[in-house]
Amino acid sequence: MEIYALILAGGSGERFWPLSRRALPKQLLRLVSSCSLLEATIARLNGVIPPARILVLTNVDQEKGVREVLKNFPECNVIAEPSKRDTAAAVALGAAWVAARD
Repeated sequence: MEIYALILAGGSGERFWPLSRRALPKQLLRLVSSCSLLEATIARLNGVIPPARILVLTNVDQEKGVREVLKNFPECNVIAEPSKRDTAAAVALGAAWVAARD
């Protein structure tokens, strides 16, 4: 089994309010550079884990925005939870996806 990175990108970011809103969640904010927090996270994994093994887990409400920000990212590696649950459910979904793929 290979190593995968699972990036949880489905939170609402209430502590970043008023910058972070439903339409612009925290992972899509550009706080310290021209790239979003999500893009910066993926960039930090560059050279450590191949892009094909980086999974971004979001929810259906934020999927479109995440996909727009990650235009050059493998489309099949963005996984949208059908409904918002909690961190454990998101990790379980990602683990199930990896187990089915690997």
